[in-house]
Amino acid sequence: MAKSPDPPWNNFFANVGKQGDVYNNPLSPSDLYWAFLSSCEQDEDTGLYYPMFEVVPSEWMNNVYLNPPLVSSPPPPAPALCFQIDGIQTGALLTALGLKSEDNLAEGSWYVLKLIKGAGPVTGNLYNPDIDSQPDQ
Repeated sequence: MAKSPDPPWNNFFANVGKQGDVYNNPLSPSDLYWAFLSSCEQDEDTGLYYPMFEVVPSEWMNNVYLNPPLVSSPPPPAPALCFQIDGIQTGALLTALGLKSEDNLAEGSWYVLKLIKGAGPVTGNLYNPDIDSQPDQ
């Protein structure tokens, strides 16, 4: 029968495991997010787009997928948020995403977005759909 580790070992392993917690905050300290375009409807009457992105802090994505550790283990759940734009002109959306044509605008695409509260020509709502009843702009 295996003996359970002594308390110092348990504490050591718990502290090692906590080192990744710094990446589990849903808000990015650098304001950079990996963004998955999950929906992008267009109102035919106004021509405005209504895109919705699922966003993950770049720090989490870099730590878990782009610079994986030497010891592999299943990644922790992504601290994802939603970023929704409530109506944007075609040209402004294409410029913000670095696209040249509407033909390149496709649901399921990934982007890197810099989202700074109160700054920039494109505004939207960044929120956690599981707990926020009112999105914050």
